[in-house]
Amino acid sequence: MSNLKKVKKIHTIIIGAGPAGLAAAYALSKQGVAPLIIEKSKSAGGLMQSLHNGEYIMDIGRKELYTRLPKVDILWKEILENDYIKYDHREGILYQGKILETCSTWRGMRRGMPLGLIWRCGIDYSIEFLKGILKPPVNYQEYWYKNRGKLLSKILSQGFEEKFKGIKWSDLPSPKNKKMATDGDQNPDQLLDLHVLEHAKRTWRHPAKGTGQICNLLLEKSRTAGATFQFESHVSRITTCGARIDSIDIEDESGATTYLPQHVISSTPADMMAQLLDHNFSSRQKKKQEQELPSGVPMTTICVYLFLDELPHFPHVWLKVTSPELKIGRVTNYSAFNGRMVPDGKTCLCIEYFCTSSDSMLSLNDKQLYEHTIDECASASLIDIDKCVDFFVLKLPNAKAAINWRDWDNEQHHEMLNTINRFDNFYYINRPGTDKATYAGLEAAEAILSQNRDIHFKEMALSLPSWRPA
Repeated sequence: MSNLKKVKKIHTIIIGAGPAGLAAAYALSKQGVAPLIIEKSKSAGGLMQSLHNGEYIMDIGRKELYTRLPKVDILWKEILENDYIKYDHREGILYQGKILETCSTWRGMRRGMPLGLIWRCGIDYSIEFLKGILKPPVNYQEYWYKNRGKLLSKILSQGFEEKFKGIKWSDLPSPKNKKMATDGDQNPDQLLDLHVLEHAKRTWRHPAKGTGQICNLLLEKSRTAGATFQFESHVSRITTCGARIDSIDIEDESGATTYLPQHVISSTPADMMAQLLDHNFSSRQKKKQEQELPSGVPMTTICVYLFLDELPHFPHVWLKVTSPELKIGRVTNYSAFNGRMVPDGKTCLCIEYFCTSSDSMLSLNDKQLYEHTIDECASASLIDIDKCVDFFVLKLPNAKAAINWRDWDNEQHHEMLNTINRFDNFYYINRPGTDKATYAGLEAAEAILSQNRDIHFKEMALSLPSWRPA
């Protein structure tokens, strides 16, 4: 047997078969370029895959496909055709057994709030505002209590955000203004391509068979056009020469192959990519970042799926749970997407828990998590326990649901981005947000096809407004 390592020339290698890598593969293969896509897991799609249980199809937690980016919206329409289904984007807030609306469209300006509670919020706001005049807010909690009142803050967001981000409002610094206090990824109108948002600002669509339908179609169409997918593979080594990536060693169960690529696209996390591209780059950079940023709290997301032989008790697509007495963070109702994810007359809910490393929920087994979940859901009148016919549990370590570009707004992450972006034939497309990741993949492919890398840097500057090239 020969010990010679296999060496192959290739036009483009794509590392990662999530939504960004799949979009890049589709765009390239459609134009006659046959990329090789490397994926460490057994299947494509990452957290955008669909799950199946008999007749039921589920997303991994809550997945909303923003139509704020025209290129991405056009792509999804192109591949899904009639399976790109419109739905009413009705969000709710669950607070102490009451479901309130986040938008006045559904139940008027009161949004389902009793008059007595509105009066209490008004009196509370006046008290907190006067407190804020006498003593300026010293943390995030005091800031919002002054600007919105303590009670209204608790009803609208505090309990949910503290669970979602894994940190107490009282441990966050006071923002200088409301713009700084607003999470940009919670407001689609503040993101990319603002000048062309009007056509899609209030349009919400979802694949009829779940978000995994997009991944499956992109995979199938890319393969048909010539792309090659290599699963259960990983990058073991990258060598560089000057300002270019020279070779990449890929390992799988059959052994190792060295590829000599003209172009490399990657959605690998920035710290891992930096260490592959620069052997002197220390992983301490990431540890320092996590210590300095409250947003760096390690999180595990637990999804408990409930299958019920009854119609949903509420019409909302999802509920954010602000009740501090409930451990539940969010509830997604797949029946409300108007597709074919849930059989007629049935219900499928995903109950999400956002857990820090010390959370007692992490010590529960699947049966205990199920029992805890149905008890909390029944106490809030979300389900009839007797109608629950099945369940399953999905645990996602290091899956932080609250990640957004603000988490990357620090010196350490900027250094990582500059480390990996100094190579002329490299395109980094890891982005927070499914639509933004897809957009990054499309733009990287366009930059390669047009031989204009400025397209990639323009997209990065828009997607990650806190970063600028060194």
